[in-house]
Amino acid sequence: MKTALDQDWPLIRHVRFTHNRDPEPAMASRKQHDLRTYRIEFKIHTYGYAPD
Repeated sequence: MKTALDQDWPLIRHVRFTHNRDPEPAMASRKQHDLRTYRIEFKIHTYGYAPD
């Protein structure tokens, strides 16, 4: 940062990282691959409302 200011370099104001999933990822091992492939994920949302 200090060098950039001393050298009058332009500063980057915004950085955005996105993810790109590999459609055919490499297999580390068959066991890990099967665990990842056949894993089921559940998400539970609980809402509470005050009675009227």
